[in-house]
Amino acid sequence: MPLPATSPIEENLALEEVELNVYRSTQSLWKPPGARGIFGGAVISQALSAATKTVEEVYVVHSLHSYFLLPGDVSIPILYIVERVRDGKSFTTRSVEAIQRGRCICHLVASFQRPEDSALSHTTPFPTNIPNLETLPSDFELLSNKKFYSKISISEKERLMALSYIERGPIENRRVLETPEEEKLAPYLRKSRGWLKAQGKIQGSCSAHAIVLAYLSDKWFLSTSVKVNDAYRKVSLMASLDHIIYFHTHDFKADEWMFFEMESPWTGNGRGLNFGRLYSRDGRLIATCIQEGLIRLHEDRKTSERPKL
Repeated sequence: MPLPATSPIEENLALEEVELNVYRSTQSLWKPPGARGIFGGAVISQALSAATKTVEEVYVVHSLHSYFLLPGDVSIPILYIVERVRDGKSFTTRSVEAIQRGRCICHLVASFQRPEDSALSHTTPFPTNIPNLETLPSDFELLSNKKFYSKISISEKERLMALSYIERGPIENRRVLETPEEEKLAPYLRKSRGWLKAQGKIQGSCSAHAIVLAYLSDKWFLSTSVKVNDAYRKVSLMASLDHIIYFHTHDFKADEWMFFEMESPWTGNGRGLNFGRLYSRDGRLIATCIQEGLIRLHEDRKTSERPKL
């Protein structure tokens, strides 16, 4: 099947202006099977898009901090209300509330910077010993191709079965599988790795690519805490609590392959913390992501009554 000439994500994330500083989603957003609400990456992206529309083009987003407060309902539009917190010479700040039925489902604060030169500069290098992208299978190929499926570990098979679906939507991905030796490491030493990009061609400016990156950054992220503990079949509930992105450059294309390396330094108290780095294919660090999520296991429900979120 030929890939679309334009990116389906751009159309899916489109907003319409309702009035000054108020925007509304125009398309039904994706809800992952088994999830409590709309895919968090979609809400983050649209909130960032709304904020970006109120900022002069000379400024580009350098960080965003978001909290997921309620599950999003796919059957109704989301209203995005932007507060112009500050307009400075070097930095501009926006606060966005995503509203459904009069209630805030997500709150995002984004900071934009006028690009400037800096004599101080260093970066984390691209990971070593990563298999060639062209040799890696997608999740769909892992399940449908016996050659690939027979070679993957039990924990990787559990991950695929736990998904109960394979998304062939606006994201293309290639997973880097752990070696048997890597699977034996302590959870905090294990990594979750893969390549991903938006389908089609993104038509907008660098800000459009940043908005799509925000969408892509939520792919795989929360499940990292589960993966490194081999706990896919034990999970009764997972939900993102927050999401942070630091943009280090805007010299990238979200419709070109990016490498996502994730790790989980801690899980406990029903939560999992995940760190992630996104690199361009030529090895430049594009963004750093942090997310904490709610993770409840079937065995947790047997030992105590859990309140609602």
